[in-house]
This record gives sequence, C-alpha cells and structure tokens, in this order.
Amino acid sequence: MPEEPRKAARLDLSGFAPKGRAPALDPVQERASIEVGKRLGFDARAPVEKVDGRTLRRKNKSQMNMRLSLQTQNDFKRLVTEFDDADACLSHLIQLYRQSKA
Repeated sequence: MPEEPRKAARLDLSGFAPKGRAPALDPVQERASIEVGKRLGFDARAPVEKVDGRTLRRKNKSQMNMRLSLQTQNDFKRLVTEFDDADACLSHLIQLYRQSKA
C-alpha cells in the first residue's frame, strides 16, 4: 500500500535576527592579547611562508594524497623548492632514511 505523503514542515523564522559582528578590540588590548598568547606558547600569528602547490606540479606523475599537519606541509613545500620537483625531493628523503637504517 502506498503511504500518504507527509505534510511539509512549517518553520517559524519570524523571531530570527542575524547577529551583528563581534566588537573589535582596541589596538592596545589586541597587542596585549597577542603577547599573552605568545607567552603561553601559541604561535598562530607567526609568519608562515606559503608556497603555492601548483608550482610543484609536474606532468607524467601519479598523485599521492596524505593528511599532514600544516607545519609539516609547509616545511615540505619549502624543502621541495631546493629540488627539481617533489618526486626528486621525496626520493632523496627515502634514500637518506634507508642509509640511516643501514
């Protein structure tokens, strides 16, 4: 037996009002907050050199996807710039690893 279609849900959004922006900190308070964060070990505001991944792409290569921490990814991208491509860099790292185990 076919079921009867359910009635459409009616949402009452009349009481909805978007929240405004959070109040901005004054510059003195913001600098003080950043300094406290640095003393506690937070370095999210540290300058990070970004490398565009598109510059690392080469043709006739297979793709390998990995989940990495942002720091490891940035370190690898910086290191790759010293090689012809990512394949040469990774091959070199593997060779060094094997030599260290021998």
